[in-house]
Amino acid sequence: MAGRLLMVGHVVRFHPVFQRLCEIVAEGRIGQVRHLISNRMGLGRFPSMDVVWDLAPHDLSLVLHLAGEHPDTVICHRRTVLSDETDIADIILEFPNGIGAEIHVSRVSPYRDRRFSVIGTEGMLTFDDLAPEGEKLALYAHKVRRAGATFDFDNAPAAFLPTEPGLPLDRELRHFLDCVMTRTEPETGASEAVETVRILSLASPLSSPDLTA
Repeated sequence: MAGRLLMVGHVVRFHPVFQRLCEIVAEGRIGQVRHLISNRMGLGRFPSMDVVWDLAPHDLSLVLHLAGEHPDTVICHRRTVLSDETDIADIILEFPNGIGAEIHVSRVSPYRDRRFSVIGTEGMLTFDDLAPEGEKLALYAHKVRRAGATFDFDNAPAAFLPTEPGLPLDRELRHFLDCVMTRTEPETGASEAVETVRILSLASPLSSPDLTA
């Protein structure tokens, strides 16, 4: 493998809406990131494999990218509902930097949901892949503050943010070609692939229902 480049096909990482979300987070517009929520739910796709391995890899890629490090705790709750394999799973991740994450995957949901949310100290962002164009990226200027012995909050309406057009797969392939030409490490390289498989293994039904890494 000397001199070779390895890139994993985590295509959602190259979605222009997700990439714009990451830019806004980096700009500090929602303050310090505290929690990540990813939903990938719908009806259908019943391969002979656990739903964690079937649906969660892309969500893990998004979470790992924004968290910026590997989780030190992985907990998974699973349930077989209508097939012979796990149909619903909730994966809970905790990172050394204090960020938490939850990934919800289901192939027996009566509705489709493809939302990724970032909860910050000064606001929240949601990437809704099923929303119409122009409404896929929403900024909520929600704020929670201490009020004596309790807490108070500001509930702000959604502010839809403009994003660049473009197909995620096209952007992913262009990134790989650029890495080949410049001999630079891909954004979704070997280290991310290894960490994704490690987390999937910890969350797999071959182990006990609740696991701590």
